[in-house]
Amino acid sequence: LRRVQYPSRRSDADGTRDKGMISSALQVRASGMCCALGWHEPAVIAALRAHLNHFQHSQFVGIDGLPLVAAAMHDLDIWGPERLILMLRASVAECLQKAEKEIEGLDLARVALILMLPESERAAYPFDALEAVSGEMIGELGLHPESRVGRIGKGGLAGALTASQNLLISRSELPIEAV
Repeated sequence: LRRVQYPSRRSDADGTRDKGMISSALQVRASGMCCALGWHEPAVIAALRAHLNHFQHSQFVGIDGLPLVAAAMHDLDIWGPERLILMLRASVAECLQKAEKEIEGLDLARVALILMLPESERAAYPFDALEAVSGEMIGELGLHPESRVGRIGKGGLAGALTASQNLLISRSELPIEAV
C-alpha cells in the first residue's frame, strides 16, 4: 500500500470547490498469495475465477473420528509448521518482488509489513512458530522496524488498513514509503 494524495472533492456551502484541501487514500501496488489453490497469486486468482478448489476428505481425522475436509497443496511433502512457514515466506517474497518492480527505487528499510495471522482462538495452528518466523523474516529482509505481526484474522482487515494509513502518515525517524 502507498499513500496517494488527491485534490479534495469537497465543496463549500456556496457550491464552489475547496481547492486548498488534500485528501489521502491508500493504493494497493503489490500483493502476494500462497495457498492450497496455488503457489502464487496469478494461479490462485485463476482458480478462484474458475470456481476450483482442492477441498476433499483428507487422511486427517477430527475428534469425532471422521475425516476432515481439507485443501492440499500437491507436490509438497512438508507438514505442520514448516509447511505454513514455507507458504508465508512465499507470499511475502512474491509481494516484495512485485513491489520492487512496481515502485521505482523502493527501499525495503522504508517498507513496513503488517502481517495478519489467524485468531488465537484457532488453537490447532502453530501460531507461535509463525510469529517467531515472521519476526525473523522482518529482520532478514531489512524491513522497517514499525512492521508488526498480529493474530487478528481476516476480520481484522479494517484495523490493519487503518494501521497502514497511520504508518504512512506518521512522522517516524525513518519515513515509511509503503506498507
